[in-house]
Amino acid sequence: MNVTIEPYYRSLQGPLVILGEPGTGKTTLLHELATALCSANESDPIPVPFGLSNWALKEQPLAEWMVSELRRNYGVGSELAKSWVSREVVLPFFDGLDEVPAANRNACVKRINEYRADHPGVRFAITCREAEYKDLDAAIDVRCIVVVRTLSRADVSTYLEGNAAKFLGLRQALHAEPALWELMRTPLMLWVGAFVFEHGPGLDLTVGKPIRDQLFERYVDIMLKRDRGQDAQGREDPFPFPVARVWLQRTAECTTRASVFSFHLEDLSPEWLPKANQREAIWAMRIVFGLVFGLVFGLVVGLAGGLGSGLVFGLVFWLAGNLVLEGLVGIEPDPVDAMAWSWGRGTFGLVVGLVVGLFGWLGAGLVFGLVFELVVGLVLGLVVGLSFGLVTSSVQERTSVNSGLKHSAVYAGVVGLPFLLLAPLARLMPADLAGATTGAGVAVGLLLALDKGGEFCIKNLTMRCVLARQKCIPWRYEAFLRFCVERVLMIRQGGSFRFIHRMLQEHLAARPLSTEPQDNLPT
Repeated sequence: MNVTIEPYYRSLQGPLVILGEPGTGKTTLLHELATALCSANESDPIPVPFGLSNWALKEQPLAEWMVSELRRNYGVGSELAKSWVSREVVLPFFDGLDEVPAANRNACVKRINEYRADHPGVRFAITCREAEYKDLDAAIDVRCIVVVRTLSRADVSTYLEGNAAKFLGLRQALHAEPALWELMRTPLMLWVGAFVFEHGPGLDLTVGKPIRDQLFERYVDIMLKRDRGQDAQGREDPFPFPVARVWLQRTAECTTRASVFSFHLEDLSPEWLPKANQREAIWAMRIVFGLVFGLVFGLVVGLAGGLGSGLVFGLVFWLAGNLVLEGLVGIEPDPVDAMAWSWGRGTFGLVVGLVVGLFGWLGAGLVFGLVFELVVGLVLGLVVGLSFGLVTSSVQERTSVNSGLKHSAVYAGVVGLPFLLLAPLARLMPADLAGATTGAGVAVGLLLALDKGGEFCIKNLTMRCVLARQKCIPWRYEAFLRFCVERVLMIRQGGSFRFIHRMLQEHLAARPLSTEPQDNLPT
């Protein structure tokens, strides 16, 4: 059963497509091929696996998407990633074309063929389920396709006889129930079956439930029940078996509903919710962001022009914040993972901001006074100038959990805090300038903090609260995901999580939901 496609791949003059039924080991073959090629000549391209499941998020040209994935999952700097892709230093191995949503799959194939035309010398490899590949409108432009066949009865027998004592339970079950042979035709189900019969009693074949579903359920139960009790600090298990099973199933339902197979905590979105509840999440983000937006402007106007003016302008800008966000529905802010200063962009933004602030608010200055106009001009000039000059980028390095949220919060604080410190310094100024100076410092600081990471933090944390409130995820979601990784139910890849196999995710998403009352479900 030890099969390698390395010799066949080396004999090819072009890319390779690997097809097969679910669970036949396509991904395993792809990774084994990448590992084998890593030991080759140093002048050869570097084989790098890319999961295609999230390509549909932006539908970028494949080369651009590869650059973002190198930054996101492998911590490669932006310029180096661009150089590697353009100079064909990277040998891409694309895994899971079938995991791209069906509505976007043909567009993905088009991008792959465009990449093939632009880089004819790159001998990439790509995996896909056989049935989904046959349903494509157009095939991938390759000459060679490998189809991974299912295991024969002789293959299964040879594998089980290699460790007769360990696999005794499964061998006895196959002898008693010949229908099991058909299910053992893929390496995944053979491994699951061997594990289940090694760690527990046989299946109840009289209940009328499909054997595959029974195997998956028994596997989940075994993994969730093992190593129970108190943790190293003597605390009670935070996720008792019935609760953990419900949260695992709801994670499968949410990710399947959103057509997500690998996700970061920064990727949580309204699509995780049932369609009837998605508007609630969108409105929650509007209201929270609008309140912060209105608070900023209400505070600066209140400090410069009095409490009454602050309340009026706060209400106006709260409504404006909601209307702005209304126009941006569906456009999610990216995390801020890096920041750099551009003198050209900063100077241009500063000039534009000062001109708009000083002349555009001339009428307001006649009403509220010269000081008000100068404050608004200064605020707009600094905000626009610094917003233009401070160039942010996302997914430079997403190799740890929650790094995008943490980096965004840090950068928001770094750019905003210095201006907030103007408030205590304002006490040294004359009384007629103190309020205006305080307001300007607070406004610039808060607006820059929102623009350079704060907005993402607000929306992402709001989304997590909405999902937890709807009982889609537990409040301690990161801890739960790590708990699932420890029990070999999910895999952590850098800062992302996914189920150990898409078949397990689909099984959990399709089974009837637990009858645990929602109001009594611990979080």
